[in-house]
Amino acid sequence: MIQKYFIGYKGGGDIEKYYQAITKDLHEKFGIRNLSLRVPSHCTLKYPFELDDTSDIENRINEFLADRFPIEFLIEGFGTFDDNHKTIFLSPTHTDALDAFVEDFIISLGDLNEKEKFNPKGFRLHISVARHLTEETFLEVWNYLNTLSRPHFVLSFDNITLFILEDNVWRVKKTFLLKR
Repeated sequence: MIQKYFIGYKGGGDIEKYYQAITKDLHEKFGIRNLSLRVPSHCTLKYPFELDDTSDIENRINEFLADRFPIEFLIEGFGTFDDNHKTIFLSPTHTDALDAFVEDFIISLGDLNEKEKFNPKGFRLHISVARHLTEETFLEVWNYLNTLSRPHFVLSFDNITLFILEDNVWRVKKTFLLKR
């Protein structure tokens, strides 16, 4: 049976608690979707795709991670895409090591099927906290977030997680850990 998946880094601990709290707060203040009710905190590595069998993709992930170690990175503040004021996210700082890891991973996946082509160029890691905003709501939410303490988290990019869409909620299908 064909199902929908995406691949990402899954946050946990303090970043997950913050993500749940901020998405709930934005929902209550601005009436926007509480993203944490639909998907755990994550940095998307591969946007949603459809497959009937994940064994090949799971093998590719395992092969890629065979000699990889966790990479420390920071979340420092909020961001938005330059050309799109419809999404606001927690913004990871970029390091050469993390950027190279992400690009190598995306390239290693190749094409999942004929409809899915991977393009690592222009890719930006992020943890969305508000999506599908109108221009007016974007400005209200952005201004509000800028009144809050700037989020700061030290994280370890220590997993790649395969998420599956079930009953309109993204759930963890399988988490692959990097070497410790």
